[in-house]
Amino acid sequence: ASGTAPITYQWQKRDPGGAFANIAGATASAYTTPATTLGMNGTQYRVILDNAAAGTVTSNAATLTVNANPPVISAQPANQTVNEGQTAQFSVTASGSATLTYQWQKMDPGGAFANIAGATASGYTTPATTAAMNGTQYRVVLDNPATGTVTSNAATLTVTATAVGPT
Repeated sequence: ASGTAPITYQWQKRDPGGAFANIAGATASAYTTPATTLGMNGTQYRVILDNAAAGTVTSNAATLTVNANPPVISAQPANQTVNEGQTAQFSVTASGSATLTYQWQKMDPGGAFANIAGATASGYTTPATTAAMNGTQYRVVLDNPATGTVTSNAATLTVTATAVGPT
């Protein structure tokens, strides 16, 4: 802005009711929002400039667009080795915008991955393992309806036979 000094600034944002309200402490020539969230998408901002001698002028409103973050896996599921009869735990560390969902899958005998019913958290614990489960692979599919899907690497379950002693 230009004009006769001193010029004061007051940033405002439009509230859900449609009125503009002052942003506390936002009195510089520029305004930086706090960390954005999807809930801030579409919020409008403007600034009021004031010179006590010459008057007030209000800027046009600017609209903030917040894009959703796609799912990102930062820690893949790891291979697990357990004794027969124990459970195995697989987990993934991921980030992304809200509404991120998880679906664990295991490889069927035909080599295709199939969803595990009810396995929709960041971790999955198998039922008690059997020798038949040795070599089974597990993975998780992360989905955000706004940004897409990502699939983890497959982790392999190794089941070691329980030693049988003399009777």
